Amino acid sequence: WECVCPPPSNNTKIGALADCNFDECVPHGKTCTDIGQNCTDPNGLVQGDWECVCVAPFTGSATAHTADCFVNECIDSCPTCANDTCTAVNQVCDDPNPSSTSLNDWTCTCPPPSSGVATASSATCMLDECVVQDCSSCANDTCSAGNQTCLDTNKLASSINDWECVCPPPSNATMVGALADCRVNECDKHGSTCTLQDQECDDVDQLVQNDWKCKCKPPASGQADQKAANCELDECTVMNCPTCANDTCSAVNQLCNDPDTSSTSLNDWTCTCPTPQTGVATAAAATCTIDECVVSCAHCNNNECENNDQTCHDPDISATNTSDWICTCKPPAYDFAVAGVATCIVDECHEHEDECHKAGQVCNDPNTSLGSLNDWTCECVPPSTSPGKKNVTMPAICEYEGKCK
Repeated sequence: WECVCPPPSNNTKIGALADCNFDECVPHGKTCTDIGQNCTDPNGLVQGDWECVCVAPFTGSATAHTADCFVNECIDSCPTCANDTCTAVNQVCDDPNPSSTSLNDWTCTCPPPSSGVATASSATCMLDECVVQDCSSCANDTCSAGNQTCLDTNKLASSINDWECVCPPPSNATMVGALADCRVNECDKHGSTCTLQDQECDDVDQLVQNDWKCKCKPPASGQADQKAANCELDECTVMNCPTCANDTCSAVNQLCNDPDTSSTSLNDWTCTCPTPQTGVATAAAATCTIDECVVSCAHCNNNECENNDQTCHDPDISATNTSDWICTCKPPAYDFAVAGVATCIVDECHEHEDECHKAGQVCNDPNTSLGSLNDWTCECVPPSTSPGKKNVTMPAICEYEGKCK
């Protein structure tokens, strides 16, 4: 008897197992070799496990078909690889596509803070020491902090510490690696702008351009950048000047106000009387008045007259004469009171006595207070009498006993 191998092997062995190893690269090897790859069959006893393997420096393999091959041109050594091109000049190598179909695409990139990149060669590194920040040779903010312009004429990364600070006009000074001395007294050029207005010119910092000012001379105050100032003189707050109020208002407890504090508007300050007084005067203490019938204050009318249907009148509104206001009763009532409500009297006989006289009687108003109206009566003239209850607001019925003449 004999053992017969299964296809594709045709080996046999009498009385024992046959050796069935079969190299699949025999029928399939051309698939790999036609594209420059090697064929391997790792196990001749297993079918369908043959592989195409990439040839160095490429890596990659695939079972039963051609492989996708790769090469990192930054790491491996090959004719198209970077080899030491980047590292020799301290640059960083990068292979964006390691496929064997994408060769010579590796790049060299300059290390920070320099910039620059090149494909398949070392890069030309640039370093603008005026733009890049936080590097040992860079200007950083040295120039800008001094209001100067930074200039790096040679931006090659191999040319360092050659930046310079350039002064702004009108100075044309420069300094390599440090701030330039840009001092210019701008008052030499612009001082007349101030002096023509009787003002002083001040160049605050001669290292900074366009910072000159015009300043007002005391006692006026004010300043302006690069032009004549609008000078202010508050004649109420400034003391010891010829046109100022000084203590004129405050000495008589009045309020001082300067309506126009321009230094060209003088002697226009006013004294105003304190509330509730009224009165104002220009460049002098005011004559204060207070109408105690109109304003509210501790000693004023405060609507007492009006609330009692009376009329208020202040005969002397001088602020020095207070508590002299008068409440006067409104007609037909009469009477008045000073600094208080009047007790009003209404004698209704003033209006109705003719009605009684026509009847030969006498008019009588028993209660003349404002709260007691329509209580007047006509009374009989003796010796006639009026028996019974008196008629109110009309003539009485009089009786006479005795001899008629």
